[in-house]
Amino acid sequence: MYSAEFESIKDACTLCKKCPFYEERLNTVFGEGSEKADILFVGDFPRGKDDLKGMPFTGKEGEILRKLLTLCDISNEKYFLTNILKCRPADGENPEVSHYESCMDYLRNQVRHIKPKIIVCLGEGPAKRMIDPSFDSLKDRGKFIKKGKLFFLATHHPSEVIDNEDKRIELLSDFQLLRETAKKGNLL
Repeated sequence: MYSAEFESIKDACTLCKKCPFYEERLNTVFGEGSEKADILFVGDFPRGKDDLKGMPFTGKEGEILRKLLTLCDISNEKYFLTNILKCRPADGENPEVSHYESCMDYLRNQVRHIKPKIIVCLGEGPAKRMIDPSFDSLKDRGKFIKKGKLFFLATHHPSEVIDNEDKRIELLSDFQLLRETAKKGNLL
């Protein structure tokens, strides 16, 4: 399915024991999509159903995300979905900075291998870790930010919009901006 190099990154991630989350995981949630994707979507951590299937965004938030991808004509070969953390935290446990630091090398290796043009941070947590620690979703969400050769766009995590119509409208608006920008750059 993936190249040998990408599989080796995945294998290292699967064997990881850098933080205590590995003890409870059923599956490592490495990611899903094309290793040649133009757009990389990054959430914060896998949820319960993700752990069961070993795939990111499999629950209600996954339905929302996939509907948006379809609505914006972003095909499977154009994106890769992942999270910073590759293991699900125990129910009710909030990951600490050290947990995220343990997984950042896997995410950096994914970014180096995939070479996306755009990284979409799904939620304030990934935006703070990938764009800027002072990222403020109230003023910075929905704007493209350039860092080096990469463009970042931060928006809401799909789980934030399940029961919040205002955030759902903002998420849709951000995806429309992503679609327009990607089309201008011949990424779609």
